[in-house]
Amino acid sequence: MSTVTDDDSVVPMSAQERRPLNTALRQQRVRAWYPILDPWWVICSFVILSAIFIPVGFKIQSLSDTVVEEIREYDAFDLEPDGECRIGDNAKASQKTGQTCTVTVPINKAIRPPILIHYQLENFYQNHRKYMRSRDDFQLAGQVNNQYPLQAGNCQPLNVINGIRINPCGLIANTLFNDVISLQEGSIAADGTPLVMLEDGIAWQSDLQYLYNQPDGFNAAPCSDQENLETCCVGDEWSCEEPYLYKDGKYYEYYYPNDNTTQYSYETYPEVINPVDGIVNEHFAVWMRVAALSKFRKLYGWIDQPIAAGTNLT
Repeated sequence: MSTVTDDDSVVPMSAQERRPLNTALRQQRVRAWYPILDPWWVICSFVILSAIFIPVGFKIQSLSDTVVEEIREYDAFDLEPDGECRIGDNAKASQKTGQTCTVTVPINKAIRPPILIHYQLENFYQNHRKYMRSRDDFQLAGQVNNQYPLQAGNCQPLNVINGIRINPCGLIANTLFNDVISLQEGSIAADGTPLVMLEDGIAWQSDLQYLYNQPDGFNAAPCSDQENLETCCVGDEWSCEEPYLYKDGKYYEYYYPNDNTTQYSYETYPEVINPVDGIVNEHFAVWMRVAALSKFRKLYGWIDQPIAAGTNLT
């Protein structure tokens, strides 16, 4: 009969394969300092922190004071009864689409560029789970055939309406903010040049590059004869009825696959989305990046010119 002692059960050092390295960090022997929180030590610590953060706070406050914010609400129900864009019962903007209204913003303090122009919505729950899921990422990336059942189900009821396929489908894409904001001609910047609002560069470039593409089979090209537009959109290779004047000053002819049985975004929102860009549109990309709260702002455009104090921005 034999017995096993503690010494006999110990594995030799050479056979211990999982033993941590014999370093101060691995063996938890790192030297530490445990300060004694006496009153003088605490007072000195707070004095040093104050000396660091007070100048930082003053700098942040001075930068904050240079920010100029002007807010104008143009469609509220409680605005003046004859407001051009007031919404609600018997309001002009509720009775028809395409209602034009003029909003004047007095600039009381000089503003330096870049000047960002946002629109703000309240009580609009883009963060609702069903709303966020109501999209087809494959369709947004350009795939037009063989829609997956899960994606089709997420897009209901805005997927197929009366036999017409909606592209892009879903609630997000088909509740696009479609108010058109523009500066009135004749607006002058502080340097005397005409004031211009830019609408490029407002969306994440990664979204435009990787998430959104025109549908497979789409084609667009400048008209071969920019003077004689009757030769544009002629033939089965083009689905347009008339050429589109693009922002580069040229007329374009374009083709969308299955145009007779599909309603594309440029047909749903012709004021915002043009047929050449389609869903590769920065306003569309900004809207598709859903907000986390029910009250949110989204970038609409920006001005790269200074505006002098006393200017009425219209």
